[in-house]
Amino acid sequence: MSTQFIRTAILGLVIAAGASACSKSGDQQAENTQEAAPAPAAATCDATCLNNDLDLVLEAMIAHDPSKAPLADNVRYTENGVQLELNDGLWGTASGLPTTYKLTVPDPTLGQIAFHILMQESGDPIWLGGRLKVENQKITEIEAIVIRKDGGFGNFDRTLAPIWTTVVDPAQRVSREKMADIANMYFDALQDNKADYVPFADDCGRVENGITTANDPNAKARPGGPNIGILSCAGNINSMMWRYITKIDQRRTVAIDEEHGIVSEVVMFNHAGTADSTEIPGFGEYKYTGSAHQPFNALVLETFKIVDGKVHWIAATLDTIPYGSKTGW
Repeated sequence: MSTQFIRTAILGLVIAAGASACSKSGDQQAENTQEAAPAPAAATCDATCLNNDLDLVLEAMIAHDPSKAPLADNVRYTENGVQLELNDGLWGTASGLPTTYKLTVPDPTLGQIAFHILMQESGDPIWLGGRLKVENQKITEIEAIVIRKDGGFGNFDRTLAPIWTTVVDPAQRVSREKMADIANMYFDALQDNKADYVPFADDCGRVENGITTANDPNAKARPGGPNIGILSCAGNINSMMWRYITKIDQRRTVAIDEEHGIVSEVVMFNHAGTADSTEIPGFGEYKYTGSAHQPFNALVLETFKIVDGKVHWIAATLDTIPYGSKTGW
């Protein structure tokens, strides 16, 4: 099994089933429990306002001029978990606005908007995921996860699936709390290898950095390995491929859009690199190689489409960063 396959598999796992907290000690439970959502913001910026503010930030990035966006004096900006000044990082290199893929999750209750977009940096395509926070009509927080074409795992030729813009029938919506719980069940399932735990729809698929990593009819098995990508979201998790995930922590619900049935979470995947193998049903023992034996973290923005209490689609923007890293928030 190639190192590239293992790296792809490691980054292609952010979507699948739940876990049991009862197997953990009290300290572990406290550490891995999802952080409380931010306190609701005053309803001064609705969905249209939040989307407009995101557009202004993107335009300011392209212009390399932060003054073109309505930024608070104390605004904070992080890029892949590192705090930067607003004249640094992507603010100095962004070169083109999104044209083919722009998924936004506005949440007026929290005063935040999450996003997954394809845009340009120095003429090359990049994935940009993250969130903005708006208070008193000013942007106070900008969190960015940047995936560059030559430095990460991804497909940079992708269009947005219509399911993301489809309004959910009110009779098929669930509460904000339930949506966040379902998303958290997914991370628990990956962390604790819990099969048949997450309420997935039969047609659930997953796209990570533009690559379909679950329910892909065109997926091919790699030499010496199982064909995980062809499986549904449930089958993907039930494969037990992801036993090398040590912990998923620093969890935050960053945006919920009840009308469209979408919830976004920022989390940190921790890989200690100590797992040797796993037992995959119908395949047998699979020995990890390459990157699976290296410690690293993955900073992830994961977004779920939930209809009638079931996960129908997942989108993730994720980047590998040094082991033990923090999200910056």
